[in-house]
Amino acid sequence: MQSGPVGSFPKRCAYCREPFCFSDNQVQALPVGNQFVCNEFCAQALREEAHLAIKRAS
Repeated sequence: MQSGPVGSFPKRCAYCREPFCFSDNQVQALPVGNQFVCNEFCAQALREEAHLAIKRAS
């Protein structure tokens, strides 16, 4: 998990839209491309969704 100052991260997961967990005024999130997700399951799902979108476009 990556953490950073609260102001520099979105407040919700890019995949499931759940709010991120906070620890000592820092957001706990995983980077996936230029987005952030709340856990490894959302990270995998977001990657798969992007892969399918690319596959459909070609």
